[in-house]
Amino acid sequence: GLDEAMGSISDSCDRKTRTLLEGLVQRVRRGASLADAMDAFPRVFNSAAVARVRAGEAIGHVPDALEEIANTIDRNIQARSQLIRRCIYPGMLIVMWIFLGSITLLMKGPISAYVLAVLRDFSILAAILAVLFFGIPAIGRQPAVHEALNRVAWIFPWPGSVYRDNIRGVLCRLLAAHIDAGLA
Repeated sequence: GLDEAMGSISDSCDRKTRTLLEGLVQRVRRGASLADAMDAFPRVFNSAAVARVRAGEAIGHVPDALEEIANTIDRNIQARSQLIRRCIYPGMLIVMWIFLGSITLLMKGPISAYVLAVLRDFSILAAILAVLFFGIPAIGRQPAVHEALNRVAWIFPWPGSVYRDNIRGVLCRLLAAHIDAGLA
């Protein structure tokens, strides 16, 4: 059954994934549903994924629910990739600004003044990037902050539109699964 399938998958996974799958298998073997087992790992499976699997279990379409979750994850990955690609050009402009913005120092004075100015600008950029990539995500994991960020995401045209589209897609799929199950 389900626990054998997850067990066979875990044989070909890395250590962390294997540990996760073993935890899921143990819970399923103890009688928990797949959704309940997934719910025990909130850092891996969000509430929408758990609800989707729960609805799939209710109507006997767990594979379809899991496929929908995978499709959602694929779309999220594609959206992130597009975001990164769209940030490359502005990032190149910033790096060029750092080097060329201080070029007058190179022409007017010693090279050490230019090097110090470039190092200063890179230090400022590194600090900003550290806050953006490490500080904000860490703060965003706090439930109250996460909720506030979600509210703000609905307001801004971008990236709010990506967020809203994703939410709509999730809600539509969950609603469809609930209607199929006769739960709505």
